[in-house]
Amino acid sequence: MEAYEFPRSSPKFWCKQKHRQTDSSIWSDLLKIKDIYLQGRKITSKNGRGTLFWKDSWLYEKPLHLLYPDLFKLREQPDISVYDVKNNPQLVTFTRWLVDSWRLDWERICADVGEVTLNPGEDVTTWKFGPKGRFTVKPVYE
Repeated sequence: MEAYEFPRSSPKFWCKQKHRQTDSSIWSDLLKIKDIYLQGRKITSKNGRGTLFWKDSWLYEKPLHLLYPDLFKLREQPDISVYDVKNNPQLVTFTRWLVDSWRLDWERICADVGEVTLNPGEDVTTWKFGPKGRFTVKPVYE
């Protein structure tokens, strides 16, 4: 079976794709395994425009929304890009003041984000369970 290239993450982010009545049967089937794909997806952020700050695995091995679920629940912009955060960290706002433990978590994240340098070029998406970093159906069933 041939490897399938998922749509580029920009401008529409893959993890935000929803099923529509007009979708083809192939696209509908791919959306059914979207969560499996997202678990194995790894983003190498270059310019950060196609990488979701909270929902993609770009800073750590897991997405920030999984590592810091309390912070994620309080955030106001769930789909902000890494590019936007790097260029203006004040764009990340929360629905309430952060208590000490959450504030320390947020400061740790900000420090780690500060170490990341954006580069020219498109963000690169790979899949850690597939051959050569490409998504294939075979590892899903194995």
